[in-house]
Amino acid sequence: MKKLFLMAALALSMCALPRPAPCCTTFCLKHDGQVLVGKNFDMFAGDCLVFVNKRGVRKKAMVAAPVNAARAEWTSRYGSVTFNPTLRERPFSGINEAGLVVSATSMYETQYPASAPLGLIDEFQWTQYQLDNYSTVKQVVDNAADLLVKKIGHVSTPAQYLVADATGDCAVIEFMQGRAVCFRGDELPVAAITNNTYMDSLAYWRKGVRPWRNSWSSAERFKTVATMLSGSRPDPSRTPVDDAFAILKAASLGELTEVDGEPVRSFIASEWSIVFDAVKGQVFFHTFANRNIRRFSLASFDFSCSTPVTVLDIQADTHGDVSSAFIPYTREINLERLKKASLQKNRYTDLDDEEIERLARYPETTRCTQ
Repeated sequence: MKKLFLMAALALSMCALPRPAPCCTTFCLKHDGQVLVGKNFDMFAGDCLVFVNKRGVRKKAMVAAPVNAARAEWTSRYGSVTFNPTLRERPFSGINEAGLVVSATSMYETQYPASAPLGLIDEFQWTQYQLDNYSTVKQVVDNAADLLVKKIGHVSTPAQYLVADATGDCAVIEFMQGRAVCFRGDELPVAAITNNTYMDSLAYWRKGVRPWRNSWSSAERFKTVATMLSGSRPDPSRTPVDDAFAILKAASLGELTEVDGEPVRSFIASEWSIVFDAVKGQVFFHTFANRNIRRFSLASFDFSCSTPVTVLDIQADTHGDVSSAFIPYTREINLERLKKASLQKNRYTDLDDEEIERLARYPETTRCTQ
């Protein structure tokens, strides 16, 4: 009965809350010649598909129908591996074969430009576009305002982005008051973002000025990460990857508690944690339910578009090196993930069945050019 009461109270509290956006944490850690990007995905549902995306693929941006404006078009120059909570071609984080890493978090203050030269794109296919086209942070920064970012459906997850490359260059990109704002070099004293504007986060870390919006302790998470990034390594015997996961753990949300001996899960939690090694092209991750760290190397995959796209369910019962656990992609996998996201009141709840089917078929509109 205690458990039922707690679950009922949780359900009522969920009804009182606004529809949540992902409340993520991401940062760049440089040490011992390694460039590591850490990412916590904080959400109320932990499903995610990991995709091996191919080079040489001709694409036209995925947007909701009907669309009157021109959509962005491009051919992918680089293969990549991405983490996609809702469907293929819409990643929240990823790394390409050149060592470029792009990781997004939500930021409500985001205001995208009203026009751009290369046409429309969804706010998270923006991430895929960068991984498809660029190898360096400079290239991403120089072209940050080229795309007209639009949401899919009526519910948006306005985003900010952290990008890093194998040279150690790193930048934070936000869209404020209709223009791209980039923090890089001396303007980026802390290579991290949570869910406030970068300047608001810095003000809280340096002066204790709390942002007016502090979703899921965004400011406190930034302060935790900033302090750990600027501090000395507590244990010289630890690897930089260990350090990155330690920072992710310190900034994580959610816990499992027990009621009458049974586990009860927090409403929102760090559903999965990822560390991208930009130099070695390696990826490490664990989930809320399975804390065993799994890994794969980009060198294990064939990025030629003449071979099938492969995919991994992040919640699959795997361990160690999971390179061989990826399976061939099918439309049914994409459709099932998108439908489940809708049922979980994710970011597509306003889409009808016809539109969900159309979005699930989107990868079939792309074309291999090799």
